[in-house]
Amino acid sequence: MKKQIASAAAALTVIGGAAVFAAPPASAVGCLDGAVSKYVSNYPSDNVISGPYWTTSRCADINVTTTEPASVKVCFGTVTNTKYCQDRYTLVKAPYFRVVAYDVYDNNAFYLVFRNPSGFTARVAA
Repeated sequence: MKKQIASAAAALTVIGGAAVFAAPPASAVGCLDGAVSKYVSNYPSDNVISGPYWTTSRCADINVTTTEPASVKVCFGTVTNTKYCQDRYTLVKAPYFRVVAYDVYDNNAFYLVFRNPSGFTARVAA
């Protein structure tokens, strides 16, 4: 894999016979900890665009979860300058994050297209 995500495992120290767990360093913040929330409604059409978002070094993939089941696909670039859109939609079901694009490069713009959304909150980690 092109990127490594730091482990959030706590360090164990024994002090006077008691186990003490140290907090993970700030650099060990996981991919999903940086998720951004945005409300998605079905207005004004059946295919709703959400974004733009940017990929980061925090995540190797683009991860999405929603408060209601939803079909989503990723388009890279901006709405006015699309480079590539996925051919297929991925079904995302709350409350779990689902990878919708693998091994993405850092600092790239993308947006999500939701098919027939009923109104829900989406969380995106990239």
